[in-house]
Amino acid sequence: MNKRLMMIWGFVVFLIFATVLIIGFNKMDKVLLKLERDIKTSTKKYVKDNNIELKFNKMHVITINDLITNEYLDENENIEKYCIKNIEITKGLFSYEYNIIKDCSKEND
Repeated sequence: MNKRLMMIWGFVVFLIFATVLIIGFNKMDKVLLKLERDIKTSTKKYVKDNNIELKFNKMHVITINDLITNEYLDENENIEKYCIKNIEITKGLFSYEYNIIKDCSKEND
């Protein structure tokens, strides 16, 4: 009886821990998804305002600093937290594709 009770309590503690962990990861994912959506929206506006046109299957790179400096994007601590550095724009068959490039390597200045 005593062993069984300990197993049940151990399982309950495990479930509580797993639930808290899953909720924490979901919140972090929502922050990252919103940040990526904001960056892509800002990049699209930057491309339109600066008349950047690409030929099919060609790529252009815009840095996060360009977007912040030109006031298309507000500074955000999550940009550095998620190591977002550049946005690659590629001309597809019908539209542009925006890929966010993350690089967490330390720069040697």
